[in-house]
Amino acid sequence: MHIKEFKNLGYSQNEINSILSVAKPKNIMRIHIYRGQTEEARNLAIQRNVPKKDSLHAILARDNNLQLISRDPHFERLKDITSAKKPEDFI
Repeated sequence: MHIKEFKNLGYSQNEINSILSVAKPKNIMRIHIYRGQTEEARNLAIQRNVPKKDSLHAILARDNNLQLISRDPHFERLKDITSAKKPEDFI
């Protein structure tokens, strides 16, 4: 999903690889998105007035026991789904 978003923003595959190389390889993993998660994300997006992709990120973080890191204020409306932290919280 992240790679698709980067491509939609106009980044080349080389630029995407460079961006993702900042994280250690063991910190990046591919996860499967299940139909139930996309349905939950769609409903949550409508209920909370947030983009569907943001609600899906929160659900995926929750379901995979991952820490969500974002500067996007939409995640304030999703903090009961997963705890989001700002990048500067890790510095």
